[in-house]
Amino acid sequence: MIQQQLLENFPGYVFWKDNQSTYLGSNQYFAKAAGFNHPDELIGLKDTDLPWCELAAQMSHADRLAIDQPQMILEIPLIADASCPLVITQKKPLYDHNTLIGMIGFSFVNQTKSILAELSRLIGNLKNYKDQNFLVQNDSNSKLTRRQQECLYYLLRGNTIREIAKNLNLSARTIETHMVHIKNIFAVRTKSQLIEKAIEQGYLNCIPRSLLNKLI
Repeated sequence: MIQQQLLENFPGYVFWKDNQSTYLGSNQYFAKAAGFNHPDELIGLKDTDLPWCELAAQMSHADRLAIDQPQMILEIPLIADASCPLVITQKKPLYDHNTLIGMIGFSFVNQTKSILAELSRLIGNLKNYKDQNFLVQNDSNSKLTRRQQECLYYLLRGNTIREIAKNLNLSARTIETHMVHIKNIFAVRTKSQLIEKAIEQGYLNCIPRSLLNKLI
């Protein structure tokens, strides 16, 4: 009862699915957005059954990432109609007594798109990404420290040492030291080798939690 009250009073949209991306439940806000009067009406449905069915493939992919990794996924669906509000979803693995049973999502809507502008500045042009799902890195789920994650993140977006230093409010020498350690971790010698190996390992679609915290 207490958990249900918390969900209903949560200032956003909450939903959860099983391992096959079938809805197990939601709060009232999410059910209403999906066109239903009660969350129970969602149970057993998939995104292909809902108003946003054209985004179902991307959403299912994000579900799968959250379940398979398992770690937090940031889902930023691209909608052609600029008048539509931006919906950003954080997805996490869902457990029942230490057994992974699916994923849970928390969405919020930004009507002014100010967050989209900030995300575009942070990530780069979102339209250049085939996959609009981003892994959220924490110190616990990465072989890199927080600062190393941030340095690599900006490096993969074409930033120079000086630009990275400015973004992180650090000295260029400090950034250079971090880069040396990152190269050692990836077992490479040059910047081009580091970029190539990092992209191969999926780091282009990773966002450090520390940078994301400034926006969400």
